[in-house]
Amino acid sequence: MTLSMNTPTESTTDNTVTVAQMAQAREERAFLQKQLLDTYHKPLVCFMLNIPGPVKVRPEYRPVFDAGLQKILTACKAHDIAVLEQKTRYPVTGYEFYAVLDAQPLIIKKELSVLEEETPIGRLYDIDVLTPDLQKISREELGLPPRKCLICNNDAHVCGRNRTHTVAQMIEAIFHLIQSDSK
Repeated sequence: MTLSMNTPTESTTDNTVTVAQMAQAREERAFLQKQLLDTYHKPLVCFMLNIPGPVKVRPEYRPVFDAGLQKILTACKAHDIAVLEQKTRYPVTGYEFYAVLDAQPLIIKKELSVLEEETPIGRLYDIDVLTPDLQKISREELGLPPRKCLICNNDAHVCGRNRTHTVAQMIEAIFHLIQSDSK
């Protein structure tokens, strides 16, 4: 098992990212995902936080990410799912964790979807499971309902697509969730 840790890019300065930086980050994530899948031909877990807006990295987010990462590894161990390789990155565009796992993709998605649902803070977790041929396993394939909006509990994708809530409202809801979770 390999663990790669980049130096965190958090700072007290402005961490606002541009659209170009986000596009570049998506390309880098896709490249890394393909590289890991091509190397192992096993399912891949990709974990990030659901953070709207142009600031993806704040000191308050790091403990949430680290806790989610540990929950993923703990769930894998509890279900005898071998972690073949893992990588953790901390770019200004958002924290990233990747794990190549030795299990069936649907089983992995089923076990890790629980983490998104079991506690309120899990609503911030974005845990994707990719098959060796780069197909994303959806919640619907497991009969799970769509993710809920942090603010109104409607379908999160609908609220996002319709821009029902402002970034400021969503960030306020995220900070409230983090504060409630730390009590």
